[in-house]
Amino acid sequence: MKPRSKITLAISAVIIISAASVLTYKIKADNKQRYIFQQAESGVLKYQLALGNRYLNDHDMQHSAYWLSKAAKQGSHEAMDQLGIIAYYLKSKTYPSTEDKQLFTEVEQTLNASRRPQTMLDVYQQRAEEGDMEAVLSLGLMYKRGNGAPEDYALARKYFERYAAADNTANPGNGEYYLASMYLAGSGVAVDGKKALALLQKSCDLKFKLSCYELGDLYYQGGESWAKDYKKGTELLDVYSEGNSPDSRAMTYIQSLFTMYREGGYGIKPNPQRIQAIKTQLCRSDDLYGDDCEGIAQQ
Repeated sequence: MKPRSKITLAISAVIIISAASVLTYKIKADNKQRYIFQQAESGVLKYQLALGNRYLNDHDMQHSAYWLSKAAKQGSHEAMDQLGIIAYYLKSKTYPSTEDKQLFTEVEQTLNASRRPQTMLDVYQQRAEEGDMEAVLSLGLMYKRGNGAPEDYALARKYFERYAAADNTANPGNGEYYLASMYLAGSGVAVDGKKALALLQKSCDLKFKLSCYELGDLYYQGGESWAKDYKKGTELLDVYSEGNSPDSRAMTYIQSLFTMYREGGYGIKPNPQRIQAIKTQLCRSDDLYGDDCEGIAQQ
């Protein structure tokens, strides 16, 4: 047998080192993933919400509902909103499977169990009469969702309008956000996309991020009363700047953002470089998405 050349030995060494580096990265990623799931299982709300939103973004309703249900049991309004989206999606399917029907039932049970007791309605009404604006917002949500109060869109709209008109609220922009959702869905009002966009813009100007993301997605989709506008859409949805931890709520709309950069038009040129830059940032991030590169890369 001939002795290996120095070049052959060098190449073998490089291959071994590369394989070791990949294995080390995988071990670190697996450890981080286990930590996230352990924290979520132990009851850390932010990780439950993050996992629920991640699976929802991936259209994995079963796993999303699992984590969001845990968060909802801790009183998270965001989790209840997202579970409502899952329930609506499952209910609207033309040919739901047996698994879909079972999951819908489980989600409905979780939402029902998470509803505030009826006595809370009296508490919030009393606080609202005393000028507590957060109680006003809670009343709007209770009547809108039918949680702890009869579903009544007219009353919900009244409370949201009152909250939106108030000064020095704890959550500026929330009233406009929920009003916009009612005008988009036609919940107790005529569908009015133009009015919904104006409300979302006002809410976004008040730094309520969910409104900014929703507005960006609407500019991506276009509608009967507004045109597609990829320039505005990307400006609102591209929140992935260096040094900032990605917002899990923005990740719900990342596919819309990538599509706009990929297609171009409607005010922008195709920008595949920006897509790659976002993916690179997310994949090396120290937060939840740093170990989910494969899923991000497929967007």
